[in-house]
Parts: sequence; C-alpha cells; structure tokens
Amino acid sequence: MLQSIRDKAQTWIAWVIVGLLCIPFALWGVNQYFTPDNKVSVAEVNGVELTQQEFDTNVRSQRNRLREMFKNNNMDLSFMEQQIRQSTLVRMVDEEVLMQAAMSAGLRISDGLLAQRIHAIDAFHVDGKFSQQRYEELLRYQGHSPQSFEQQMRRGLLSDQLRVGVSRSAVFTEQAAQQQAQLAEQQRAITYVTIPNSRFVESVEVTDAEIESYYKENQNAFLTKEEVSINYVEFSKDDLKLELNFTEDELQQAYSDNLAAYTKEGRWKAKHILIKVKADASDEDKAVAKTKADKVLAEVKAGEKSFEELAKEYSDDPSKRDGGNLGWFNKQAMVKPFQEAVEGLEKEGISELVTTQFGYHIIKLEDKEAEEIKAFDTVKVELEKSLRQEKVDLEFDAQATNISDLAFESSESLDAVAQDFDLKQQTTGFFTKTTQGKEGDIFKHKKVRDAAFSETVLTERANSEAIEIAPQHLVIIHLKDHKEATVKPLADVKENITKILTAKKAREATEGLGNKLMAALKEKDANPNTVVEAEKLAWAGQQWVKRTDSIASQKVLTDSVFKLAVPAENTALYQGQLLNNGDYAIVALLAVKEGESSADKANDTAQQRQLEAVGESEFSQLVANMKAQAEIITYTKNIQQDS
Repeated sequence: MLQSIRDKAQTWIAWVIVGLLCIPFALWGVNQYFTPDNKVSVAEVNGVELTQQEFDTNVRSQRNRLREMFKNNNMDLSFMEQQIRQSTLVRMVDEEVLMQAAMSAGLRISDGLLAQRIHAIDAFHVDGKFSQQRYEELLRYQGHSPQSFEQQMRRGLLSDQLRVGVSRSAVFTEQAAQQQAQLAEQQRAITYVTIPNSRFVESVEVTDAEIESYYKENQNAFLTKEEVSINYVEFSKDDLKLELNFTEDELQQAYSDNLAAYTKEGRWKAKHILIKVKADASDEDKAVAKTKADKVLAEVKAGEKSFEELAKEYSDDPSKRDGGNLGWFNKQAMVKPFQEAVEGLEKEGISELVTTQFGYHIIKLEDKEAEEIKAFDTVKVELEKSLRQEKVDLEFDAQATNISDLAFESSESLDAVAQDFDLKQQTTGFFTKTTQGKEGDIFKHKKVRDAAFSETVLTERANSEAIEIAPQHLVIIHLKDHKEATVKPLADVKENITKILTAKKAREATEGLGNKLMAALKEKDANPNTVVEAEKLAWAGQQWVKRTDSIASQKVLTDSVFKLAVPAENTALYQGQLLNNGDYAIVALLAVKEGESSADKANDTAQQRQLEAVGESEFSQLVANMKAQAEIITYTKNIQQDS
C-alpha cells in the first residue's frame, strides 16, 4: 500500500516548557553521555549513528511544536535554544534504545496500519478525504520525503506499541489504591506570613561602579545580534508563460493513453469447493481426487444438499468454514483457469470441474459486476485540468533547473538570473537569524534566514541554491550587507542593568530577612507572633488545605508543606520559600487530618490515573535500564547551537 502511494507521485522557564513536550523521554540527564568528538553524527547507540541531519530535523519540529503550543508562529525561541537541542538529543537517544528493543522483541508495524494512520491525519485531507498531492506537497515543504516521513511514523507507532504493552502490564492493588486515595484526601492546617519583595526595592541603592562592573563581566548579554540584508529573486508557477489550451485530438489521445484510470474493473462474487491435489501427487492420487471431485459435482447438481453444506463437508480450502465463500474479487485475484471459468458463468451458475495447480474446483457464481469505463465527455474537464497541471509541472521543473544552473554559474550576483529570466530583483532591510518578519517579508521563511547566514552566502558572497519556500515557489538570494555582532554602549544598557541589580539586591534582602525569621522561629520557646511582629508582619488566619489547593496563590507552598513530617501536638513545623516573584513566604504546619477512603473512591477515575502512573513509571524504569546496558556515545560539539 505504501509503495502504491509513492508510485502515484514522483532560564528555567525554557526547561519547564521543553519538559512538558518531552515527557516521558526527557526523564534522565544527558551529562552521562557527553564525550568530546567531532564526528558528523550527534550520537551513537550500540553502534547505530544518529545523524546531524536527523537531529536538525527533530530540533525544527520541536520548535514548531512549541510555537503551536503558544499559538504564536513568530515566537522568538532563541532564549531556550540550548534546552531544545539538549532535550531533543535525549529524546532521540531514548527513542533509538526503544526501537532496538522493540525490533529485538519481534515487534513490527504493518504497511496497512501505517497507511491507515497516515490517511487519518487531517492535514493531508482535501474535502474530507486523503489527498496524495496534499500529502506530498506538505512533506516536501517541511523538508521530508514520503519515505523519511513513513519511517518516522513507523518508529513512533512502534514506540507506542512497546509503551502500551508495558503500561498495560502494570498492577495497582485495591489496598494501594485505598492508601493512595487516603493520602490524596489528607488535609493540613497551616498559617503563613509573606515578606513582600517591594519592601526593599525603594531602599536599594545601585552605584555606577556596580553598574560598570556588571557591564564588563556580562558583555555577552549586551551583544547586538548579527544582521544581514539580502538581494533576492523569486520564481513561481505564476511566472510561467504557457499556452494551456488543448485540442480535441490531444484530449482524445490523452484519454486513450490513460484509459485504465477511467476504468472500473469488473468483479465477481463466488463460492467454491476444492478437492486438493498435491503438486507432487502420483497419477494414482490424481485419479482418486478426480473421482471424488466428480462425485461431489454430481451431489451439487442433484441439489439435495446446499452448495454451502457440501463445501463444509468436502472442501479442502480454508473457505469451507464459510460455506466456500470467496467474497468479491477482481480479475487479477485468481489463477487463469479459475478466472476463465468464473467469467463463463451466469449468476447462480455452477461450473464443471476446473483444474488448477491446487486441484479440482467446483465454482458457484453468486453475483457479478461488469467492467465500467467512464465516457470521454464525463472526464473531459478533469482530463484537461490534469494535462494543464502536468504541463505546468514539466515547464516549472525545467525552468527551475535552468535558473539554478545560471545562479551557480554567475554566483557573484543575481543580475544575470534577473535579466535572462525576466525576474524582478528585490532587496530586504536588515534581519537576524531569528527575525520572524511580517507577512510579505521573504526572511519570514526560516529556510531563507538559514541560507542568508550560511557559509556560501555570508562568507563566500555567492548566490544561494534555489530555496523552496512553498510548492513551486523558489527563491535565490545574495548578500547585500552584513553587520557583525557588537557590544552595546554602556549608556544604552545602563537602565536595564540598574533594574537587574536592583531586583537582585531586593531579592537578596528579602531572602535574608526570611532566613533570619526562620532561624528565630526554630529557637526553643520562640513565640511565632512576636517573631514576625518585630518585623511589622503578621500571620494569616489558620486554614485547612488539600494537596490540590494553593497557599497565597502559590502551589509551590502547598507542595512544600505536604513534604513536612506530621508535627507533634501543640507544636508547629516551619518551611521557608523564596518565590518566583521575589517575595519570601514562611508556612507553619500546625496539624494533620487524615483523609477518608472508601472502596468507591479507590475504584473511580483516580484509581485509573494511578494505574496509568504506575505503568508510566515502569516504562520509564524499563527505558532507564535499557540505556544503562546500552553503549551510548554523544558528540557534544555537534549538538551546539549554530554560530
């Protein structure tokens, strides 16, 4: 099926975000793999190379998923580029370990299942149905071939197959479910006090010397981005000057040449009884089989028993279980003698004995549908459209080749290409490697930006290769101007540095006071009210919280308080936490109330979630064990961000 498809065509925030996309693969560190090398591959797993090309493709896909998640196709992800690249490497290594284990276990994905999954992808649909043309266009635009995409899909399905197999084998007992439900319903009595970061912001002083020192020590943080501007020409199918009208004779000839495409094959529905004869059977054995076949045929013609009953009684074919039913079949499905006999029968007709290499057949024709050929007039419009597209494709490919050749031969500029092919030479303003651009900007396309900063264009000052930015839409670029990255003047960044240092000092002061209060609260016989009131602070009112609640709109405080032990009677346990907004919170745990558990609660959706969690944990452990036993080498240099 797949072959037929081909034949029809020719900062911490960054880590958190990446972690969301990489579950469950990004569960282990990558440092264990790193050994310096300069090979083309980014890693090896048991001798199998993970190529730079595969790595780059996966990195691009990861970026696209992030932009889709944030619903912003122009989002600048440069701040998390290293996290994306490292998490992609971990995922690729994990995936390769899984693939090798799955193959060793004899797991396979059939062509039929793979084609079914591909055909179900909405992106490949036109008018609600799978479109081969849409499929190939989208793959080509994304830099994939059908073969590479199908291989990627097959690997993903195989990985899912292994994951499901492990997860479904997980066991989570009723007792464990009840204990888990009890823990989930546990409540804790708490109070808290917050030290606002704003308390110190106004009093913080930042000196010019501190600003200058920070500026000198963090020069890389204040670099301008390297920029280029380019000249370019575009060539698309709209630039073709073609005569796209066809004569009646040309259309008739095309119809005759492609008659098979407009022909619906005839088909037949039949039942049969097979008296099997082995290929090496003796003449005597053949005679015995022939005698038996004659006897069965006589019974069929006598009509005392139905054909189905006789098939179940005498036939040596597996179809006997269904009364000899073969279902519908076309001309190519059966061997020649069998097919010729079927074609000679009328509906409900019974054949004489038919001899094939399998033995003697008695055939009953249940139904048949004649071959249908669409008339020329009914397909004329479709045919003309197809011929136009074919002519456009051929001419575009020829012109694109000629343009590419000339751009290479006259690589010092685009003048010759623009003149010889009557193409308009255009110019951009300055842009960086990560500039997204607006609609209409040629550098909106990442392929164009990559080419603009490539060695060919930037260093050699030569024309780029033809860049396909959309189906039958090419761009060739040439460097116009180049601005190196430079350190911004101190005056331009002084205000920003002042904010950074002010926030840093305020944060340190807030944390310092928080640590001071924590130390005082832990002293013997300390009065918690007196301790906080001395700093003009006050405890919030006591409240009972569950694991799913947030304390002062901060889930992290709830998580921390549920990690504390159960306090002794009439005592409190304290936990201090510097929050992401710069505030410092101290939570006092006063008491613990055990949750209620029942069989009903233990067996609801929560139990299913726990079972899934256990399965996922077992799968993660399986992958970890396989990685520990595998020989994994990572080439650090080859995963670094392009310079």
